[in-house]
Amino acid sequence: MAGEKFMDVKKRMDEYTGNINAAMEKYLPKPEGPQKSVIEAMRYSALASSKRIRPMLMLEFARVCGGDADAVMPVACAEEMIHTYSLIHDDLPCMDNDDMRRG
Repeated sequence: MAGEKFMDVKKRMDEYTGNINAAMEKYLPKPEGPQKSVIEAMRYSALASSKRIRPMLMLEFARVCGGDADAVMPVACAEEMIHTYSLIHDDLPCMDNDDMRRG
């Protein structure tokens, strides 16, 4: 019985991750125009492989409270983008000047 519940959670997490990744792709601008290289760098960081724990928790909280996960998705993605920004900002020379992030 415990194994079944774990599989249900794993399945839900995988579904959330796929939905979050698809939404992130949709919300981020396409790399075109004069800012193309900046947008490419932004997309590279925001769409990098990630567990997506923060937005997943927001979607699950909405589900448990009887809310609509689709209605929460824009906020969940925005939070993930802010988190990604904070990781990049921390690596700037004026902060810890780290050369690598995420491998």
